[in-house]
Amino acid sequence: MKKLVSILWAFALALAVPVHAQSTPATLVENFDDISHLTGWVLLNQSVPPGENWFQGNPGVFVAQAGAPGAYIAANFAGAGAPNGMVDLWLITPPIHVDQMTGISFWTRTADGEGFSDMLEVRYSPTGSTDPASFTTPVQPAFRVPTQWLEYAPGVHAGSPEDGRFAFHYTGPASELNYIGIDSLRILPVPEPSAWAMLLLGLVVVLGRARALAAAGALVLSSAAFAGAPEPGAVVVRDPLTGQLRAPTAQEFQALRALEATLAPRPAAAPTVRRADGTVHKHLGESAMSYAVISRGADGKLAISCVEGGRTAEDSTQKPEEHHEDR
Repeated sequence: MKKLVSILWAFALALAVPVHAQSTPATLVENFDDISHLTGWVLLNQSVPPGENWFQGNPGVFVAQAGAPGAYIAANFAGAGAPNGMVDLWLITPPIHVDQMTGISFWTRTADGEGFSDMLEVRYSPTGSTDPASFTTPVQPAFRVPTQWLEYAPGVHAGSPEDGRFAFHYTGPASELNYIGIDSLRILPVPEPSAWAMLLLGLVVVLGRARALAAAGALVLSSAAFAGAPEPGAVVVRDPLTGQLRAPTAQEFQALRALEATLAPRPAAAPTVRRADGTVHKHLGESAMSYAVISRGADGKLAISCVEGGRTAEDSTQKPEEHHEDR
């Protein structure tokens, strides 16, 4: 699924580039499949005292938002080399040419655990320097990282095109931090209103009318998220001709829902967590639960059966003759 999403982003960018021919727009898609092959990135540890730097995600703590179980980048309290130290880790992107309007989105989460407060922020350096002091523009102010994967999509607006870098900053007392992961980073230009007509025309030519409607709807919805949608959870589209946000037509809404279903990631397998005392914690889910199903046959006798999973229990209720035994 992660590969499919990356292809869709790349396709959207390929169509949008001719509209911004006067400059090379920001383009960065990073899934952190193998952080030993990150090109142009800077992983900086300024902790006091320094400890472990950013590392490949550990699926034993939790699995990636998408892709292989360990396909994310992680950091934890060991960033400082002492229990009473101060963690100060910077994850800095390669240089990116930021256009007049550029969107950034990423997923992040922390491990379950009480008493911890993992904090993360995203900053921007207009000079392209890797010096932490140059990251003077807050993109995503410091926030407490959630305990489940959550996507953040702060918009970035530059007054004029410039070469810069983005940085994830993970900091705090080592005694208050636990473990965080970052996955599925996307940085790309947001087409201006005048570009949408050309973009939609290109989609129609390449994909055909029906598929173009769904793809264009997804793209304008992504743009609305970067540019600022009217209300959280609202479904809007950007009109390809006027560039204005509006409510979708019935056909557009159906197309968006259909596309959402095809792109929805498969539920990740629940991770197994081994605690320090040796016990193992794993959320088994509904499929591991046993259900007792009681039904009355045509002769008036009650029958009971034991099945695994709620779906099987429903099927047993609908077809008791196939699953029950007389008592």
